[in-house]
Amino acid sequence: MAAASSSDWITKDEQDLESGLIVTCRICLQRNGFEDEDLISPCMCKGTQELVHRACLDHWRSVKEGFDFSHCTTCKAQFHLRVVPLESR
Repeated sequence: MAAASSSDWITKDEQDLESGLIVTCRICLQRNGFEDEDLISPCMCKGTQELVHRACLDHWRSVKEGFDFSHCTTCKAQFHLRVVPLESR
């Protein structure tokens, strides 16, 4: 099972930058930890817990099992995942 692409989730970079809020990834605490990667909102958390880099979330989930793999440990909302078929090489 593969997770949905970051384009399937809400991105908040431009909206929050225009409002003057400092947005950071709740996992790595970096504003721009990865080149060309938007911060996404994969669950129901708000405020400083709302945004993560997709790569940070993927790494965090790679070491979790069971409920913690598929749900946010803070708000308990299920991450919305979908199967993405691999393209033939």
